Amino acid sequence: MDTDEAYLNGYTRGDGNLYSYDHLFILDKKPKILRGYEICWGDKDREQLKIISTIIKQKFPNIIPKIYTRKNSRVLVLKCCRKIVFNYFKQLMTSDIGRENTEKIKFFIMGFCDAEADVALTTNGSNKGKRDYKPRIRITQKDKNFLLKIKKLLENNFGIGSNIYKKWKQDVHVLQIAGNKIVNLFSQKIGFRNPTKNKKLLSVQSSFNHNH
Repeated sequence: MDTDEAYLNGYTRGDGNLYSYDHLFILDKKPKILRGYEICWGDKDREQLKIISTIIKQKFPNIIPKIYTRKNSRVLVLKCCRKIVFNYFKQLMTSDIGRENTEKIKFFIMGFCDAEADVALTTNGSNKGKRDYKPRIRITQKDKNFLLKIKKLLENNFGIGSNIYKKWKQDVHVLQIAGNKIVNLFSQKIGFRNPTKNKKLLSVQSSFNHNH
């Protein structure tokens, strides 16, 4: 596994889906059952899907995944229906990232955060009558155990602390990295490959520093 593959692994765990299915094919009036393969990623950010598409084209120069708009939605979808790519990702997704070196773990977390993380300033109570805010990064997932794995990877490899809590009245959990110092550490040691999220992170840090 190289760093791009680690990134693909992390991003696909957040926003990717792999499907295999049977479909009926008729040739010369003779029906035949064929096996179909599909891997797709959904995102509102076209630039993000271009990042994934570029990596796939580097791995498979003769394959060009297509980006299209999902019906009745603003969500864009990157799709590839080639068996060789499906098998590549199926094998990639079975790898244990915890056994890899720190650089590959960094790109795995970066990919997952590009898929799932949200960056913002959140209220931190009041200080001398003024509303106080702090930077935070949040990842929302149904799978608490996977968030616990990410939490452990962050702490053990980068010294980045986080907390996990259940979202009120929802069957999802949130991993939160909060506070200027710890968000700066995330920015320095991991960061985002997604240009939109990276710009948002820099803006949040700038806004916090301007007011403190």
